[in-house]
Amino acid sequence: MRTGLMAAVVGLAGSLALGSGASAASDNAALAYYKAWATLNQELQLTLLTGDALSLTEGGADLLGSEQESIDMLMRASQGGIADWGIDLAQGPGTLVPHLGSMRASAKVITADALRCIEEGDKDGAAARAAGVFRMSRQTSEDEILISSLVGMAIGNLGVTLTDHLIESGALDARGARVVLAAIGDIEEPDRYGLRDSIMGEWRMMSEFMIKNAPERGAGKWLMEQTMFAEDPPAAKKIVGMNRSELMRELGGFAAYHADLLTAWDARDKAKLNDAEQRVQSGVYGALTELLGVTMTRSFDSETESRAKLDALIKRLEEIAD
Repeated sequence: MRTGLMAAVVGLAGSLALGSGASAASDNAALAYYKAWATLNQELQLTLLTGDALSLTEGGADLLGSEQESIDMLMRASQGGIADWGIDLAQGPGTLVPHLGSMRASAKVITADALRCIEEGDKDGAAARAAGVFRMSRQTSEDEILISSLVGMAIGNLGVTLTDHLIESGALDARGARVVLAAIGDIEEPDRYGLRDSIMGEWRMMSEFMIKNAPERGAGKWLMEQTMFAEDPPAAKKIVGMNRSELMRELGGFAAYHADLLTAWDARDKAKLNDAEQRVQSGVYGALTELLGVTMTRSFDSETESRAKLDALIKRLEEIAD
């Protein structure tokens, strides 16, 4: 993941509405986030949480209390619906996603502020912030890039941890449980963080980039320069000497691999995922797939665990809300 400096991030906000499929500026939650980040105390980007038990660092509550205006801006951004980050997938391996680090840091800030609310006896504020974390997880993972889905899932997992903590602390009443459930949304949604969509998104992004930009001569060398991969592995040595026609033929195996991943994912069959990835290493799909083929078994395990924890939390929330 490539991240830009804050100055560059703030400057990027003005161009977001021009991205592919971008919403009008007034409807784009991404713009609200960039405005909030521009005002947020940089100390709040540092860790305010200690340990797995979720507790504030010394002085954290005071720091958070002095930054409520910026935190309110983050909360309003989370309520803004779809966030169009203006990601230009046409850049292929050079695609920039500078918002991901800031979104994860902001989710931690909101989580920390929920703990401040608990200390002050503000149950409604704590529940609202837990709901905000869940909304942020969705806004982070709305595109079709794997890293965005993984960061969105990590934020969603943080929301589960925070909400479990609120329950264990006795800080979540029936009204608060309903607020969090509303933020979680459709409990039956099969691809909450877009991991399935990212399988096709990663294939489409790289394939279209190569089809559009690969030169007639030295196409393989050009691809190695674009991806910045080492040229020592056997697959890389095959690719580096290819011309455009040879590289284009490799796209057939690249497509077949992602189709097999998709079939295995839809069947929730980890063994089939493993089989496909083993065939990559055996060269069945070709050198290009051996070089660029994304692996999904670890993501599958993480998503399965995340789904189970969220399902368990939803049951607890429903019991409290009744």
